[in-house]
Amino acid sequence: MRRVLAGALAVGALAVAPAAAGAAPPPGYGYELVSPLAARGFDFTRAWQLPDGDHIALGSEQSDVNGVYLAARTPSGWETRRWSLTPPNGWPEVAAGVAAVADDQQRIVALAVASPSMLRDQLALGEADGSWKIVGSGLEYVGGAGDARRLIVAGTTVAGIDPDDIYPGVPGRETGMFQWRDDGSDDGAVRAIGADAPRLALCGADPVRTADRRSAVFDDGRGAVLASAPGCTDPDDGGAPLRSHLFLWREGHGTVDVTAPPYGADRDAVSVGTSADGRRIFFRTTAAFDPADRNGAADVYRYDVDRHAYVRLTAAATDAGERLLSAAGSLDGSRLWFATRGADAIESLWLVEGDGPPRAIKRAARAVAGEEVFTLEGSSGGTAPQLTPDGATMLLGVRQPIDGVGGRSNGFGSDPGQLFRVTAAGGFDCVTCRAGGAPGELIALGDVLNGQQTLPRSISDDGRTIAFETASPLTDDDRNDLPDVYMWHDGARSLLSAGSEGHSARVVGVDPHGTVGFVTFAELLPWIDDDHQKVYVVRAGGGLPAPIDPRERCEGDGCQGPPAPRAGDPVEATRELTGPGDVDDPAPPFAPVASLRVGRLSAAAERRLARGRRVALRVRSNAAGRVTATVRFKAGRRWLRCGAAARRIGAGRSARLTVRLSKRARARYARRGALRVRIDVVHRRVAKPRRLAFVVKRPAPSRRGAHA
Repeated sequence: MRRVLAGALAVGALAVAPAAAGAAPPPGYGYELVSPLAARGFDFTRAWQLPDGDHIALGSEQSDVNGVYLAARTPSGWETRRWSLTPPNGWPEVAAGVAAVADDQQRIVALAVASPSMLRDQLALGEADGSWKIVGSGLEYVGGAGDARRLIVAGTTVAGIDPDDIYPGVPGRETGMFQWRDDGSDDGAVRAIGADAPRLALCGADPVRTADRRSAVFDDGRGAVLASAPGCTDPDDGGAPLRSHLFLWREGHGTVDVTAPPYGADRDAVSVGTSADGRRIFFRTTAAFDPADRNGAADVYRYDVDRHAYVRLTAAATDAGERLLSAAGSLDGSRLWFATRGADAIESLWLVEGDGPPRAIKRAARAVAGEEVFTLEGSSGGTAPQLTPDGATMLLGVRQPIDGVGGRSNGFGSDPGQLFRVTAAGGFDCVTCRAGGAPGELIALGDVLNGQQTLPRSISDDGRTIAFETASPLTDDDRNDLPDVYMWHDGARSLLSAGSEGHSARVVGVDPHGTVGFVTFAELLPWIDDDHQKVYVVRAGGGLPAPIDPRERCEGDGCQGPPAPRAGDPVEATRELTGPGDVDDPAPPFAPVASLRVGRLSAAAERRLARGRRVALRVRSNAAGRVTATVRFKAGRRWLRCGAAARRIGAGRSARLTVRLSKRARARYARRGALRVRIDVVHRRVAKPRRLAFVVKRPAPSRRGAHA
């Protein structure tokens, strides 16, 4: 549902290098630093964008694994306050996850660990005063109301209710569907939903989601679309299998089977969309809900709840012999996209608006046998389609070339292909392609993290802004051959991250208003000077004044509280935690972590390394310990180890690690004229490795044929 957080991100080790030179936002946009300026002494590796555009939740999987920093945009900059994500009985050393934040930012739904089993098995609602209400264990957050007072969950235990007692026909059933309601009591009120429907009582209820994992829970949390669990049999009919149906549950109205066919034989029904207000339900089935439906083929119906009416939306195409492949309905219930294949093996992408006839938007022949061109359910190589709320624009992953444009970048089956922006007006534009339509190397649209059930949004609500990450240089200022974050806006494509050697980036997502969030080590604003991973946004008309550096000591009445020590200064460790609602005190609530700096190799040193000579890496740390450098080169899709060095380093001291390439790596360089190399430097007391990444290319021959 749309009130769940709009984006989530988990970032692994990224490349480290000096400040990015020349990075600039697109015209009319400005960079804004969301994470605190070196105030916490660690990398922010997780971020969730909230739909209002002015709040982002930040987290770390290193020094403060159980905390979230709720950042709010103010005229003077982004301000943060820490919120503990460890509910009672939570395990204090394993990262908890954010499932949802209330619209007023006064409540947070968190998934935490109640044991060191690494399984997130406790769902709880945190209040602004620091108190917690435990919803249950072994639960999956499905959706809820914007104020987080009503939650829909699926799982094993909610407030002591055993699903075996709710679904007596399914002994040992492991999951059930529940509504949890904050009624002012310590534990809240819980009810099983769907248990009043005979088929759900027999088969059990499962949550329903769309291709982009948007849940079929209504905006007010008072209703949901459920599915009967597959593989269920009818004991009264000799164990005959029962078809999967869709059910509408509404608070105060009970549960209704909306896909029991009034005509002909019973058939399975699959949800392909539900409006946010629950008044329209789209489903795909071969059953007949219209007496004129005699083709026996799959169609998409729209069920209008208020009128109790069924509308067959795909009739004009399927009655003409087209075979329905997949479909997706819009969040406001006004549009349906669907894909078909004709007798000539040509696939078509269609759009239905309201009760109008289908319009063919695009036709394409399959380039790869057995693979659909347009995938509107599930995903294309891991890239799920995303619709704007009104369904007028769709972001679609396509792995095959369309009119000679796009296709896979590497030819492998796992390649997600390219992103196309499709519009109701007939637009069909490749967002991730190189100049001339050649496929670019699409990396990702973002990751689902912890309790986050919806995919990060990659397209704004008006369809004008799209964000993605790719290792392909799609603009002239992208020179690092590493994953970078790009923005497509009104037909113009811009590099948002540094694009310089050694700096990679990961996308957080796009908020409804078109603001793009991303994470990188790069220093994209002149007043930033630290080596930690940071969260930025690029905002239309954005740009904020430089914040006061909490590392600088101050004097006078304007100072509040003791100044924060520099990251490398020794301080006494403390176990005291701050609570929700505290101001952003510059003194961190924990000891600063050990840091590690790695000097960049010069171009000459990179060439010497490729030729088999030894080169020295300069490293510096504020903590004593063993430092190891591992050298790898890329061969096809694999990174192969080709060298290593290790030594101990003293606190506050520098050291040199001498490395060289193996014969195998040098032979590949000599054979191909280029070699992609990465060096990972690990300190036993530093949570995140530091990485150097570069490509060595054979110099162009001089006029006399000699190499430079």
